[in-house]
Amino acid sequence: MTKREQQESVVGVSRQADELRAKLRAQEAEIDALKELWSTVLPATWMPGQVQFGVWIRRYGFALVEKGITVAGGKLHQVTREGQRVWTADDAVRYASGVMARAQEQERQRHEAAKSNEPTGI
Repeated sequence: MTKREQQESVVGVSRQADELRAKLRAQEAEIDALKELWSTVLPATWMPGQVQFGVWIRRYGFALVEKGITVAGGKLHQVTREGQRVWTADDAVRYASGVMARAQEQERQRHEAAKSNEPTGI
């Protein structure tokens, strides 16, 4: 490897590191916003830890995590209003996660259906 190639390689790695740092900062901002949402629709004492929010963001993306938390808040309200069994923090986290997973699967299925309906160009 020539000196120039080595320098270009270092610059490329440095750029990737900078991009990763920027992505992590953006994820932190998203997590902070989602925590605010959680505390408005679900008990703040039930709030999952930073690691759980990080898993959700990386797995489902901001919009689906937002949806999961919002729907879980609605479900808690319904369960409380109807006098059903008492919900726990674990119930809220599991319910929100389930909403996220189902929504992601529905999006995947819609994408596959749209893809299969595209003209083949023949």
